[in-house]
Amino acid sequence: MSAIEDHLAPIRARADAAAEGPWEVADDPLSEGDWMVRQVNVPPDCPDDVAAVIGHESTAEFIAEARTDIPRLLAAVDAALTLAKAYIDHSDRPQIGHDIRAAVEAGMEGQDMTWLPETDMTGLHKIRQEFARARQAHEQAPSPETAAAFEEATARRARAIRTVHREDGASVAHLSGMFRCSKTTIRAALEGDQE
Repeated sequence: MSAIEDHLAPIRARADAAAEGPWEVADDPLSEGDWMVRQVNVPPDCPDDVAAVIGHESTAEFIAEARTDIPRLLAAVDAALTLAKAYIDHSDRPQIGHDIRAAVEAGMEGQDMTWLPETDMTGLHKIRQEFARARQAHEQAPSPETAAAFEEATARRARAIRTVHREDGASVAHLSGMFRCSKTTIRAALEGDQE
C-alpha cells in the first residue's frame, strides 16, 4: 500500500464498522444537558440504548476519530483542488484540472468517476472547441449562418454527452467537468433537450 492508502485504510475501516446513517444529534433523555447521537428514522419500538449509536463501540470510535480524520480528509481535498486550479490556470492541459475537480465533486456526491481513454478525451476536447468557436462566432456576428452553426455544435455536444453517459456511465458531475458546462446543461442534454 502507498502512503495514501495507509492513511485511508483505518478511516475507511472505522466508517464501515460504524452504525448506518443518517444520524442526528438529540438530547440525552437520561442526563439533562448532555447530548447523544442517534440514528435517524429508528423504529419507535426500538429501545433508546439501541437507537443511540454512541452506545456502539465501533461507532463511538468513529465519532472520536472524526475530529482527526475529517481535517485530514479536508486537507487532501484542498490539495487536490489546489492542484486542479494550477492545471487550469497555468498548464497547457487544463482539462486535467477540470477532471480532478470533477472527480472530487463526484466523490462528494457519492458517485464513482469514470475515466475515458486519451483518444476519447481528445474527441471531447474537439467537440468543446467547436462549441466554443460556434458560440463566440454567433455572439460576435449574429446571423442565420452563425445561428445554424451554433445550433449544430450544440446538438453535436448534446449527442456526445448522451453517448458518454450511456457507454461509460459518467455521472452528471463528471460530464459537467468533461464538457465544461453546467449540470443543468448536462441534464437537459441527457433528457434530449438542448440549450
